[in-house]
Amino acid sequence: MAKPGMLDRIIAYTGILAGVFGIAFTIYMFLVLGDAVDAIRASSISQVDSVIGIMQDAHGIVAATAGSMDSLTAFAKNSSGTLNQSADSLSSMGSAVAFLAVSLSQVPYMPEEATGTLASAAEGLSGTAMDMKDTAASMSNVTDSALATASGVAAMEEDIAESIASLDETKRQIDGIHGTVRLGLLLGSMLAVLMFALNALNFYRQLRG
Repeated sequence: MAKPGMLDRIIAYTGILAGVFGIAFTIYMFLVLGDAVDAIRASSISQVDSVIGIMQDAHGIVAATAGSMDSLTAFAKNSSGTLNQSADSLSSMGSAVAFLAVSLSQVPYMPEEATGTLASAAEGLSGTAMDMKDTAASMSNVTDSALATASGVAAMEEDIAESIASLDETKRQIDGIHGTVRLGLLLGSMLAVLMFALNALNFYRQLRG
């Protein structure tokens, strides 16, 4: 078998060098792109972790607020009930004192000062009872407002918890995408190396004649 001519040898050597260069370049690009993909993944995870940290702090604040609202609601409700009971007692006492004043006023020669004092006391008790009723109503309004606010805070707490769960899922998706890209990069690089190697071997076979 005749040896290849000068031009054929030059082409063969060039093909072999191109194949070797292609293999080296493919390996270099695999390392560079692999580092870039890892850096993007690390940066994305870091940003998501930062947002999760902020959301967790907000969740703690909202949870503490929800606990405070529960305490305020219970206090307002208990206070309203206690004031209503006290107002009822004072109203009954005022009615009894007023009845006593009227009864005493029917007694002959009963000093008006005595019955007047009792009547004034009865009016004072009745007025105090009404004031306490108003205060109890105000406390009841506080209870209603606190309940509405607590419901809103609870909804906010749930939304934040769902956001944190969504961010955790985003982290898993980033890891999944990272793994897929790394695998694709590896397989592509292996295929490119194989093609360059086969091309170089083909030129080497031509060189050998």
